[in-house]
Amino acid sequence: MYFTHLYLENFRRFVYWEHTFSPGVHLIVGPNARGKTTLLEAGAYLSTFSSFLARQPRELVNQALAMQNPFLVTRIRATFMREEDGRHRERRIEVRLIFRRETNGLVRTQKEVLVDGVKRKTLTEALGLVQTVLFLPHMLHIVDGAPELRRRYLNFSIAPGHPEYARALSEYTKALQQRNALLKQWWERRGDPQVMLPWEKKLAEHGATIMWTRHQVLQRWNFLADEQGWNRLGDGEVLRLVYRPALGHEADEEVPMLLPFYQPEPDFPKSLPALQDLLFQRLQERRPLDLRRGHTTLGPHRDDFRFLVSGLDLAVYGSRGQMRSALLMLKLVEAAWYYETSGVRPVILLDEVLAELDRERRERVMAAFQGFGEQLWATTTEPDLFPEAVVPRLHVWALQDTGLVSV
Repeated sequence: MYFTHLYLENFRRFVYWEHTFSPGVHLIVGPNARGKTTLLEAGAYLSTFSSFLARQPRELVNQALAMQNPFLVTRIRATFMREEDGRHRERRIEVRLIFRRETNGLVRTQKEVLVDGVKRKTLTEALGLVQTVLFLPHMLHIVDGAPELRRRYLNFSIAPGHPEYARALSEYTKALQQRNALLKQWWERRGDPQVMLPWEKKLAEHGATIMWTRHQVLQRWNFLADEQGWNRLGDGEVLRLVYRPALGHEADEEVPMLLPFYQPEPDFPKSLPALQDLLFQRLQERRPLDLRRGHTTLGPHRDDFRFLVSGLDLAVYGSRGQMRSALLMLKLVEAAWYYETSGVRPVILLDEVLAELDRERRERVMAAFQGFGEQLWATTTEPDLFPEAVVPRLHVWALQDTGLVSV
C-alpha cells in the first residue's frame, strides 16, 4: 500500500498541512524541531490509532490553539492505495480527536475514525486497514528500557493485523480494573474473596488470547529473522527474542526482572485452551498474595520479552550499535510479518535510520526496507547519508509549515 495524500489539521505543531505523495522513497529533510518526526507519527497513527510518542491523545492536539480554545478538533486524513483482490483500490481514512475543556477544568478528548467517509462504531473495526512500520531512535528503549515499553510495542505491532487481539486487550483491561478494585476494597469490607471468580474467568479467557498471540508472533519473528539473516550481529553472534510470560513461574516476585544471563524459557502450554486453564488456576492460587498487595501480580499486563545474544541480555551487555541493530532487525521482521499475514506491503516510516551506520550497512538496511514496501518515508537532518548509490530514484523534500517543497 502507499499514501497518495496526507492532510493534518491542528496536529502537534501543524495548524494546516497537506501533501500529495507517489509510490517510492521520499526523503524529508530539515533542521531539528521542524516537525519531521510528527509527519511519521501521523502516518503511523492511522494504523494503530495511538502514538508511540504520546501517552494521552490530548498530547497530539496543537497546544497553542488548545490553550486559547475550549473546543478544538484535530484531524489526520489520508487517501491511500491498498492491494485488494489482486489490484490497488483507493481508500480514505480520517481520525478526529475532539478536544474539550470543561468548565470544571477537566480536559476530555474523544476519538472518532471514518473509513471512506463512514464513521466506524469502534476503532477495532478500522484496525489493519492502514499498515505501517515505524522506526524512531527513541524506540531504542524497547531494547534496554522497562518491560512496559516492550509490552506496549507488542500491542502497537500486533493489534493492527489482529482485531481479535485488540478486542482481547480491551476486555482484559476492563476485567483487570474490576479485579484490582475488588482486591483493594477487600481490606475495608472483608467480604468473600470468591466474588473475584467471574473476573478471574474473564482475565483467563482474554489474557490467554493475548499471551498465546504474543508467543506465536515472537516465534514467527525469530524464524523470519533467522531465515533472512537479519539476526546476525557479527562474529557469529545470533540475536534471539525470548518471551517471558507472566504466568507465575517465578518463585519470588521480588527477584529483579532484568537478569543478565540466559534463562531457559519456561514451559509454555501447547494449546490456547490449556493456557486459559493454567492462567485461571494461577490467578486463584495467587489470590492470597494479590489480596496482600492490592493488585493482580500475574497475567499479560506483566509480560516481557528480552533480546539475547549468545545467552546474554542485550540490555545489560550490548553496545549501542548492537541495540540499534536489534531494533532494525525488529522492524524488518515486523514488515515481513505484516506482508506474510495480510498480503499488504506496509508503508515504511524511518526517522534518522542511517545515523551511526557505516556506508555498507546503510546500503543493506535501505535495500532490505525497500524490498518490503511500495512506499518509504525517511527523515533526516543530513541528506548526504542518502546518496543515489544507497537509495536510487529518491524524492527529496524540504519540510515547510504548510507542505513539502521539492529539492
